[in-house]
Amino acid sequence: MKEEKLLFSGDVFGCHFCDARLFNDKVGDFRFSFEYYYAHIMRPFKDYVVKALELVEPLELQCIAPAHGPILRDRPRAYVGRYRELSSPRLKNEVAPTKRPC
Repeated sequence: MKEEKLLFSGDVFGCHFCDARLFNDKVGDFRFSFEYYYAHIMRPFKDYVVKALELVEPLELQCIAPAHGPILRDRPRAYVGRYRELSSPRLKNEVAPTKRPC
């Protein structure tokens, strides 16, 4: 919803974390669940995540509502930045999953 600066992100920025309080500024520390979800669910599709980030990063965001996990209304841009960090190569010559050397 562009006029509300609200992104419904589906799986991207989601995590396996449930709390009746719903919002990231109410539920406490869920970093482990957020990063675990990225590592085990999203990382295999890192090329698609990077393409999604290219679409999301220019947007004005006040809130990100993933399909599951807390709604990110406090500092949503920080979660976009963390996904960028997690999706970036850690090694200088890291091989992309679609570009195997042999």
